Amino acid sequence: MKIAKEKGLSMKEVELAVSSQFSLVRKVMKKGDFEQVRLPFFGRFWVKPARKKYMDLRKKARDKGGVTF
Repeated sequence: MKIAKEKGLSMKEVELAVSSQFSLVRKVMKKGDFEQVRLPFFGRFWVKPARKKYMDLRKKARDKGGVTF
């Protein structure tokens, strides 16, 4: 509410601006390519290469019907 008043925006516009950033993060995560995402004033979200390798191996094993973790 404070931001809307300060900037002369409606609450709907402020909510859309805030939620759009998290919609992007959700979309990138759902894609599964482990891309880096940077949100202004929040920071950078990324996956370490070793963690990505582990997750890829886990997915391959699961897809083949092999070992589950």
